[in-house]
Formats: sequence, C-alpha cells, structure tokens
Amino acid sequence: MIAGPSGLEGPYDEVEFLDRVEGDRELGQEIMQMFLDQCPKTLSEIDEAMRRGDLDSLGRQAHSIKGTVGIFGARDSHAAALGLETAARSGDMGTIRQAWTQLKQEINRLTAAIQEKRGTVPCDF
Repeated sequence: MIAGPSGLEGPYDEVEFLDRVEGDRELGQEIMQMFLDQCPKTLSEIDEAMRRGDLDSLGRQAHSIKGTVGIFGARDSHAAALGLETAARSGDMGTIRQAWTQLKQEINRLTAAIQEKRGTVPCDF
C-alpha cells in the first residue's frame, strides 16, 4: 500500500481507531457504518455551501468532518478538512476550491479503506 502525505501506509490508523473505541470491534464496526452512511450527506452539504458561497456553513461542515475523521486517526483527511476550514475563513475561493478537491480525494481514500475493511463496495464522492 502506498503511503499518503502523512506517511501512514493507509488512509487511517487502525490501531489508533481501535484504541479510541477501547478495543470494542463491534462498536468500531458501528462507527464505520455511521461514517459511511453520513459522509455522503456531509460532502453534499459542503458542495452546496460552496455553490452558494456560504463560507460560514462551509467552515462549519469542514470542521464537522474534521472531527469525524479524527476518530479514525485519518491524518490526511483531517489535514484536508482543516485546510478547507481554514480556507473558508480566509474567503479565498481559489484556495477553497483546491482544499475541497484535496478533501474529496482524501475522503475517497478513507471511505474505500473503511469499505474494504467492512467488506462493502466502495463509491466515490
């Protein structure tokens, strides 16, 4: 597996994730499924906020997804969400578009890894 920008071998740190759920694999599976269920909606809301130019909503959604991916120890996704959150505060649409592209790429990597772990079919955002 190719290391991402954070140097991790994958898009999330399974050991860190299991530590956060105190080794409860069943809870871990539930959290993974909740992420897979909720993430498309959150990304859609980010996309809509971008289209409306609603920087406040964009920043809140980026902050929300940053917290969500943090539980997985998904450093690259976390950094991309932080980049979008920061860009939304700056109001620079060029930077916002770049950050959004990066976030979608990292979320796709994370989602694919979680779906693979759960044995489900990946889908791109």
